[in-house]
Amino acid sequence: MEKDINWIRDEISNVEAVPHGSTHLPNIVDFSSSVIKLDLPIDKIISNIDIYSYPDTTNFEFRSKAAENYNLSPNNIFCGNGSSEIMWSIGLAFVKRSSKSLLISPTFGEYKRILTIMGSDIEYHTLKEDRGFRLDISTYLDQAKGKDIIFICNPNNPTGEFIGFDKLETIFKNSPNTLYIIDSAYIDFAIDDFSYREKMKYFIDRYNVIFLHSLTKSFGIAGLRSGYCLASEEKISLLDRVKTPWNINRYAQEVSIYILENEKEIIKKAQEIKNSSIKLRKKISNLGFTTIDSTTDYFLVKVGNSLEVKRKLLEEKILIRELQSMGLNNYIRVTGKDEEKNNLLLRLLKRSDFR
Repeated sequence: MEKDINWIRDEISNVEAVPHGSTHLPNIVDFSSSVIKLDLPIDKIISNIDIYSYPDTTNFEFRSKAAENYNLSPNNIFCGNGSSEIMWSIGLAFVKRSSKSLLISPTFGEYKRILTIMGSDIEYHTLKEDRGFRLDISTYLDQAKGKDIIFICNPNNPTGEFIGFDKLETIFKNSPNTLYIIDSAYIDFAIDDFSYREKMKYFIDRYNVIFLHSLTKSFGIAGLRSGYCLASEEKISLLDRVKTPWNINRYAQEVSIYILENEKEIIKKAQEIKNSSIKLRKKISNLGFTTIDSTTDYFLVKVGNSLEVKRKLLEEKILIRELQSMGLNNYIRVTGKDEEKNNLLLRLLKRSDFR
């Protein structure tokens, strides 16, 4: 610990470094990650890139292609080095010290880190196990009134609940001066077409909302890092003020543009993986485990001790996501894979020591 800590922000004392994603263990079958592996023609996409030149710091082509897909202006789009970077830009631009915020719990942990470091006072809406970890809308609406900023992961990570658009509009109307950040990283698993885009366009025209969209999950480019958000032109202009220059490298820009030009074909894989997850969840339930229904490619499984189950599965070269950091000590998160890999996990879960 530094002897002189006068220059360290007070908020940092309440935050720990969190390892995200990836494993370096060899020959691991990874059920923890919901990133889809795709066969993109990467060599062809990046063949003409000149690495000696800086990338376009305005991300204009990327923004324009995303805007076209939503029937929006490029001025409604902000691009980032993954949606996590966009969240941090939102924190810098919009989260004031001592602001009042609301989070669902359990949910993706980066929202809490951002709000904590920015000095926001966080209230939690705790999802109850006896309700299947589903939102209690009446209680939530009461908690949301008067808040300055609210993050909602929709579908929620790790529970997989998708809040429908009618219910979402009820939330927006309930506290219209609140800034809502809707993280739609997994929406392409929940909805099997792009019909949600008209709704998002409708919402950003009428309500105080920013929609985040990651290209990491359903388009399988976690290693490149790319994402974007949709909002009013005023909010996007404020995000531009805090953006890191050249925040997206040229490779990521070109691959992102290719994905957005070919997304209708690429996205079919997301539904295939989701269907695999549905089958896997039913088979795990048939083994006697309690599982939680999900709209995404991942789902929760109740076990005895998640850390112990993770350790035992790692011995068998299988990685799952334990959720103790989210307060779910007796649950793991599993993502469906191909049939051969799913059967490998099922054979192991039949053993009594995984209960």
